[in-house]
Amino acid sequence: LMAQGTGLVIPDDGLLDVTIQTSESMAERLDAMAHLLGAAMVQRPTEADTVLRFRARNVELHTNSKHKIVIDGEVLPAAKRFSFSILPRALNVVAPLTTD
Repeated sequence: LMAQGTGLVIPDDGLLDVTIQTSESMAERLDAMAHLLGAAMVQRPTEADTVLRFRARNVELHTNSKHKIVIDGEVLPAAKRFSFSILPRALNVVAPLTTD
């Protein structure tokens, strides 16, 4: 799960911005990461074919083997299943005003 999500995070929409990188080879993974970094810098969605993006209130991740994942700099214990959900308006977010 990456904060970049669909390009521009909306901090108060009550949704998780989810990005999934589906590459199988190391070269494809590096290419996808470069696309994600570039897209994050210009605050636009990536156009990489190996990157899926969506918003959701709940996300469950199931894998065949145990994996460790990092959320906000914290390493979670290795597991085959992870579940994430959002609590709308649970945090006070300070963000600059937009001029859209």
